[in-house]
Amino acid sequence: MKTNIVLILCLLLVLSSVNISLGKSLADVSWHIEGDRLIINLRAPDRIAYTTFTLSDPIRFVIDVYNVTIPDPKSIEINKPPVKSIRMAPKDEEKLRIVLEATRIPKYKANLSKNETELSVEFQLDISYASNSIRKVLYGNDAVSIFSAA
Repeated sequence: MKTNIVLILCLLLVLSSVNISLGKSLADVSWHIEGDRLIINLRAPDRIAYTTFTLSDPIRFVIDVYNVTIPDPKSIEINKPPVKSIRMAPKDEEKLRIVLEATRIPKYKANLSKNETELSVEFQLDISYASNSIRKVLYGNDAVSIFSAA
């Protein structure tokens, strides 16, 4: 009887550790400005899914990405109209929440790769050709890494 109880407890321990690890893959997240677009790229080791929605007061565009996380919340000031900032943090145990705070909801395009491990979201910015050219001369056009699991 004691052997059966010990065996059952060991089995439960193994199963609970499997459940704990599900949905917690670390994502590589980066962003950059290319021309008049803000591009956020997310790469995960496992398949992901996402949903988007908007909130008001203040105006926000939200992307919930399932089956990934990052270790710590991050906040980046963008200050390129209409996007003010990007915030991201683990939400619950199964998703990463990315929030764009904005003066208005920008036009956007989201693309999930065929193998469902990469998500790219492009947002239209209010940047003139002249200001974009000056930015390239002053700062280059390098992508900025928010978090890398590597």
